[in-house]
Amino acid sequence: MQYKELTIRLTPRDPYADILMAFLGEVGFESFVETDDGFLAYIELDNYPDFIDWPDIIKDQKVKLEYSEADIAEQNWNTQWESNFQPVLIEDKCYVRATFHPEEKKHPYEIVIDPKMSFGTAHHETTYMMAALIMKYPMAGCSVLDMGSGTGILAILAEKRGAENVLAVDNDPWSFENAGENIANNSCRHIEALLGNAESISGKSFDIILANINRNILLADMASYAETLKPGGLLFLSGFYTEDIEFILPAAEKSGMYLLEKMERNRWTALVIKKSGPVK
Repeated sequence: MQYKELTIRLTPRDPYADILMAFLGEVGFESFVETDDGFLAYIELDNYPDFIDWPDIIKDQKVKLEYSEADIAEQNWNTQWESNFQPVLIEDKCYVRATFHPEEKKHPYEIVIDPKMSFGTAHHETTYMMAALIMKYPMAGCSVLDMGSGTGILAILAEKRGAENVLAVDNDPWSFENAGENIANNSCRHIEALLGNAESISGKSFDIILANINRNILLADMASYAETLKPGGLLFLSGFYTEDIEFILPAAEKSGMYLLEKMERNRWTALVIKKSGPVK
């Protein structure tokens, strides 16, 4: 399978790199590697659009955008990940590394992730914030759903925090396969990876739902989350900007849930939302 690689260069880089990564994710790009002056973006060659209509915020702002294209083979793409992926330390508690990095035992949690073409390495603000919230709230004995699980990093951390069982769902076959590999690499025994979408969770129930996806999918699936979340359960949401809260929160409230906590990082936001009812 061949991929198209876009090398994006931005002056200034921030905050426009994050804006463009979110935009390209919406139009079908699967994975990103951040660089000093921008990022690399990857999409299957057959899915590469004939024309990219860059978002208005890029057109209207004083930012210089340059990009180049290249076709890249799958195995070379994975080598590119290895050359760029650096370990991440989340809140001085969780050390995220790849299999080719040395162990570091001094932190409470260590997660081994080989991301390949899947989203979720803790480098991005949304994954970082979701992981930070998982470490803040009790997980012991809980049933957890990780929607849009990507690499499986959040599901893995939830188990390490004591979750009794975790269902990691993603609609991308590559992410499903990658999550399974990462679950095995971390010796997790209570995580089930599932290839599916919101329809796959119908009839199930969870104490905690993790959904780090994007605004449109979160809005479309909010009712499904509310239906499967137990009374008093918690919904962790991220994958959207601060200005999107005005759309996300009313949808949650309409489904009988209310805001507990908000976290922000470089214009990205994570929310902890609770479903009305008694605590488990």
